[in-house]
Amino acid sequence: MKKYEAFRNGLLKKAGLFVGNDHLYFTSSSSLSVEFDIPEPHVREQLVELAEQHLISLTVWEGIRERPYDEWPDADSFFFNRSDGGYIRIRLLRAGGELVSELPKEPVGFVAPDSSSD
Repeated sequence: MKKYEAFRNGLLKKAGLFVGNDHLYFTSSSSLSVEFDIPEPHVREQLVELAEQHLISLTVWEGIRERPYDEWPDADSFFFNRSDGGYIRIRLLRAGGELVSELPKEPVGFVAPDSSSD
Protein backbone atom coordinates (compact mmCIF):
# COMPACT_ATOMS: atom_id res chain seq x y z
CA MET A 1 0.00 0.00 0.00
CA LYS A 2 1.31 3.43 -0.86
CA LYS A 3 2.07 5.93 1.92
CA TYR A 4 -0.67 8.38 0.99
CA GLU A 5 -3.28 5.67 0.68
CA ALA A 6 -2.13 4.30 4.04
CA PHE A 7 -2.47 7.81 5.50
CA ARG A 8 -6.02 8.29 4.19
CA ASN A 9 -7.17 4.81 5.22
CA GLY A 10 -5.44 4.98 8.59
CA LEU A 11 -6.87 8.41 9.38
CA LEU A 12 -10.39 7.38 8.37
CA LYS A 13 -10.14 4.22 10.49
CA LYS A 14 -8.91 6.23 13.49
CA ALA A 15 -11.69 8.78 13.06
CA GLY A 16 -14.17 5.89 12.90
CA LEU A 17 -13.25 4.93 16.45
CA PHE A 18 -14.92 8.11 17.70
CA VAL A 19 -18.69 8.22 17.53
CA GLY A 20 -21.40 10.74 18.30
CA ASN A 21 -20.10 14.11 19.38
CA ASP A 22 -16.57 12.89 20.00
CA HIS A 23 -13.70 13.74 17.65
CA LEU A 24 -10.27 12.57 16.73
CA TYR A 25 -8.02 15.40 17.96
CA PHE A 26 -4.48 16.38 17.10
CA THR A 27 -2.52 19.53 17.81
CA SER A 28 -0.39 19.71 14.71
CA SER A 29 -0.09 18.11 11.35
CA SER A 30 3.55 17.35 12.23
CA SER A 31 2.44 14.53 14.55
CA LEU A 32 0.54 12.92 11.67
CA SER A 33 3.51 13.56 9.40
CA VAL A 34 5.78 11.57 11.70
CA GLU A 35 3.24 8.81 12.28
CA PHE A 36 2.61 8.22 8.56
CA ASP A 37 6.04 9.27 7.24
CA ILE A 38 4.81 11.87 4.78
CA PRO A 39 5.76 15.57 4.60
CA GLU A 40 3.72 17.88 6.81
CA PRO A 41 2.47 20.10 3.95
CA HIS A 42 1.15 16.95 2.27
CA VAL A 43 -0.65 15.93 5.48
CA ARG A 44 -2.49 19.26 5.47
CA GLU A 45 -3.28 18.89 1.77
CA GLN A 46 -4.63 15.36 2.31
CA LEU A 47 -6.79 16.50 5.24
CA VAL A 48 -8.33 19.28 3.17
CA GLU A 49 -8.98 16.85 0.30
CA LEU A 50 -10.72 14.39 2.64
CA ALA A 51 -12.89 17.22 3.96
CA GLU A 52 -13.69 18.49 0.46
CA GLN A 53 -14.73 14.94 -0.49
CA HIS A 54 -17.12 15.00 2.51
CA LEU A 55 -15.39 12.01 4.09
CA ILE A 56 -14.47 13.93 7.25
CA SER A 57 -15.35 17.18 8.92
CA LEU A 58 -12.31 19.26 9.79
CA THR A 59 -12.86 21.93 12.43
CA VAL A 60 -11.09 24.14 14.96
CA TRP A 61 -12.60 25.69 18.08
CA GLU A 62 -12.14 29.40 17.52
CA GLY A 63 -13.33 30.67 20.88
CA ILE A 64 -17.07 30.69 20.27
CA ARG A 65 -17.76 27.61 18.17
CA GLU A 66 -16.20 24.87 16.08
CA ARG A 67 -15.39 26.53 12.81
CA PRO A 68 -14.98 24.36 9.66
CA TYR A 69 -11.78 24.70 7.66
CA ASP A 70 -13.63 26.20 4.68
CA GLU A 71 -14.74 29.19 6.76
CA TRP A 72 -11.14 30.26 7.38
CA PRO A 73 -9.42 32.73 5.04
CA ASP A 74 -6.78 30.15 4.07
CA ALA A 75 -5.41 26.76 5.07
CA ASP A 76 -2.49 28.24 7.06
CA SER A 77 -4.77 30.30 9.30
CA PHE A 78 -6.80 27.14 9.95
CA PHE A 79 -3.91 24.76 10.65
CA PHE A 80 -1.79 27.23 12.60
CA ASN A 81 -4.61 28.65 14.74
CA ARG A 82 -3.69 28.43 18.43
CA SER A 83 -7.03 29.08 20.12
CA ASP A 84 -8.01 26.15 22.33
CA GLY A 85 -4.42 24.91 22.38
CA GLY A 86 -4.33 24.49 18.61
CA TYR A 87 -6.48 21.35 18.57
CA ILE A 88 -7.77 20.30 15.18
CA ARG A 89 -10.87 18.12 15.26
CA ILE A 90 -11.73 15.40 12.78
CA ARG A 91 -15.09 13.68 12.66
CA LEU A 92 -15.86 10.83 10.28
CA LEU A 93 -18.83 11.61 8.04
CA ARG A 94 -21.25 9.09 6.54
CA ALA A 95 -19.39 8.77 3.22
CA GLY A 96 -16.15 8.25 5.13
CA GLY A 97 -17.83 5.59 7.26
CA GLU A 98 -19.00 3.77 4.15
CA LEU A 99 -15.47 3.85 2.78
CA VAL A 100 -14.04 2.51 6.05
CA SER A 101 -16.58 -0.33 6.05
CA GLU A 102 -15.28 -1.40 2.61
CA LEU A 103 -11.62 -1.48 3.70
CA PRO A 104 -10.07 -4.90 4.40
CA LYS A 105 -10.34 -5.87 8.05
CA GLU A 106 -7.14 -6.34 10.00
CA PRO A 107 -6.81 -9.56 12.01
CA VAL A 108 -7.48 -9.20 15.72
CA GLY A 109 -5.53 -11.13 18.33
CA PHE A 110 -2.66 -13.53 17.94
CA VAL A 111 -1.96 -15.78 15.02
CA ALA A 112 -1.25 -19.39 15.91
CA PRO A 113 2.31 -20.45 15.09
CA ASP A 114 2.77 -22.63 12.06
CA SER A 115 3.13 -26.22 13.35
CA SER A 116 4.57 -27.43 10.04
CA SER A 117 8.05 -26.21 11.01
CA ASP A 118 8.35 -28.81 13.82
